[in-house]
Amino acid sequence: MTKEKFEPVSLKDLVEQSSIRKITIVAWRDLEDVTAGGSEIHAHEIAKRWAEAGLEVTMRTASTDNNDSVGMRDGYKIIRKSSKYSVFGQTVIDGLIGRMPEADVLVEIWNGMPFLSPIWSKGPRVVILHHVHEKALWRSVLPIGLADVGAYFEKKVAPKFYRNTRVITPSTSSADEVIDLLGWPDYHVNVVHPGVNSRFRPQGQKSEYPLIFAVGRLVEVKRYDWVINAVNQLRKRVPNAQLVIAGEGAAKPDLYKLIDELDASSWCKLAGKISDSQLVSYYRRAWAVVSASMREGWGMTLTEAGACGTLSVASRIPGHMDAVVDGETGFLFDTLEQFVECLVQVTTDRELSKQLSVGALRHSSQLTWDAAATRAFQILDRTYRESTGQIELLLPKYNKLKIINRRSADRVFVDLPIKINDKKGKLVDLSTTGALISQIDSFWYECGDVIDAEIDIDSGVLDIEGTVVRHIKQENGVIGFGVWFSSQPKSLQELLLKLSSDNDSY
Repeated sequence: MTKEKFEPVSLKDLVEQSSIRKITIVAWRDLEDVTAGGSEIHAHEIAKRWAEAGLEVTMRTASTDNNDSVGMRDGYKIIRKSSKYSVFGQTVIDGLIGRMPEADVLVEIWNGMPFLSPIWSKGPRVVILHHVHEKALWRSVLPIGLADVGAYFEKKVAPKFYRNTRVITPSTSSADEVIDLLGWPDYHVNVVHPGVNSRFRPQGQKSEYPLIFAVGRLVEVKRYDWVINAVNQLRKRVPNAQLVIAGEGAAKPDLYKLIDELDASSWCKLAGKISDSQLVSYYRRAWAVVSASMREGWGMTLTEAGACGTLSVASRIPGHMDAVVDGETGFLFDTLEQFVECLVQVTTDRELSKQLSVGALRHSSQLTWDAAATRAFQILDRTYRESTGQIELLLPKYNKLKIINRRSADRVFVDLPIKINDKKGKLVDLSTTGALISQIDSFWYECGDVIDAEIDIDSGVLDIEGTVVRHIKQENGVIGFGVWFSSQPKSLQELLLKLSSDNDSY
């Protein structure tokens, strides 16, 4: 039998092979906005890499103070028009009358309020949706009445327009929300984990005292009051514990009031907006980075801290459940009492803290923005080729093609023998970006382990190389290993198309 080896495929290679040349991104906020957060960082990191790969990328956002209406950042163009809230309606109007920048593919970033792109954009389009906002997040930016209307529109009205639109979301748990709460067809939901900037890496020593660090927008939904109260209770058992919270937002006066009520000014600092170098320093010095947020699509601060060798303690919510591997890279909690107990453990048991920090570093080291930009572009390219008739639109034919588990584009059920070193396994499902491998012989891989396996197919042996990114308990109780491919074989797409059209062949 012949053997086909993997050949690395870079984003630049994919762009050169694609017919896509221009991409327009519509987003609520610009990275320069004072309220910018993880969504804006995500958009910037992806857009920058697409531009570096040779694409003409234009981002349309609301206006920001002290910034030009048109500008360039790291190779991509920014157009800032309309106010913070009117940008949604104005974008719809501009789209209807043909005033949006010309593009081969439109990318809409759905951040609570959608831009309703299916109404005005008839070309290929993809949505990036980090998480469902619901009332909690809406009430952080609007009065209660308007917030409730916004939440209802997001959950009940807007999704009806997007049934035929592919969506990218950052975690499996956020994908579950998109499908369950918004009713999005699961075969259109794709998971692309965010990356971690290379500046986040271990260096130096931890603080002499137990330093707890949190960073983000100071808004009610982030529950910084929980963070302050938890550290206040922690100090009854670890008296020298200190807390630093970085960020700006509407909840800042209330947090200062709470600090006064607890007489906490000696150990709790609101650092305000900090520089990139200060952020890295806090991540490195902290004993734990924490988040008590009620809603997140991922929790980028947690994996950034992990890349600096710092464990996390975070609320057990969609997004956090992927960013933190409970018991391996930190802890997840459900109640304030559990939050306190987790903090006690990581500040009093130094051996446990060291193990979790090593796990956090290992987990975060697998997350790169290059990989995120590449996987996202693969989904755009697939959408473009379907829209232009270059390939068949793959829909769930259930007796033949089954797209499952919200982890990647064009994933199909398979039942193929696979060999990993001298152990036998079974390939359960497969896509252009990853696979699920089940045990036959007994074997175990930790998240972050790199595997080299062989799949037996009619035409020979197909090598796959990739990184284990998750453990999945299957219906039969056997643990499956979710694998991201680190490179791509030339025949993988052909194999997937064959599997989708000829279910009896395998």
